[in-house]
Amino acid sequence: MPDRRYRLSEAADADLESLHEWGIDRFGLNAADRYHDRLIARLGQIS
Repeated sequence: MPDRRYRLSEAADADLESLHEWGIDRFGLNAADRYHDRLIARLGQIS
């Protein structure tokens, strides 16, 4: 896991986990992982 310069609330972290699980069901593991990784990277860029 990358070193984060930000802290997510428990609710936001749970939302990201739910989004990842939804993405796995809808688009498959590889696509969901790519989306999740890019989303986390973007959060790091804007923090």
